[in-house]
Amino acid sequence: MNPQAWLVAILSICAATQSSYLLSAQTTTTPKQDSATKSPMQLVAQYRGVLPCADCPGIDTTLSLLADSPTHTRYVLKSSYQERNNTLTETGTWTIVHGTPDNPDATVYQLKPKNGGQPTNFLRVSDNEVLQLDSERRRMDSKLNFSLKKTNKASPVPPLSGF
Repeated sequence: MNPQAWLVAILSICAATQSSYLLSAQTTTTPKQDSATKSPMQLVAQYRGVLPCADCPGIDTTLSLLADSPTHTRYVLKSSYQERNNTLTETGTWTIVHGTPDNPDATVYQLKPKNGGQPTNFLRVSDNEVLQLDSERRRMDSKLNFSLKKTNKASPVPPLSGF
């Protein structure tokens, strides 16, 4: 079976059955599509918190992880700088990477920006928390808070254009 036919077959199966890996999944506002093409992106998890900022009180951050199969993932990272009229929205793909220098069994969400920038890493601390890591997947050497908490009530996810 050629790779394109295989992909269509897998996506059709995913569309026909609810994938158990999508915990508490919520359908985004993506228009309904034919199961022969691809299924709508599902919200896997959403995290919020205030990350440190060098020249402002903090960065209100929302990380939304979306997927329609284990290998077809997207993320939206919204960063709003406090006391400024400046909000950045970054999109791209995410993967699960296993291990950090301190813990070979750790689960890390690695965000790869669509624009080709440096990946961002978040350690899965628990079911309800992720912690931003440095580029080498190490904890930040700081007493500042780099934690985002899972939200029970997801906020709307902006449309994923260009994917």
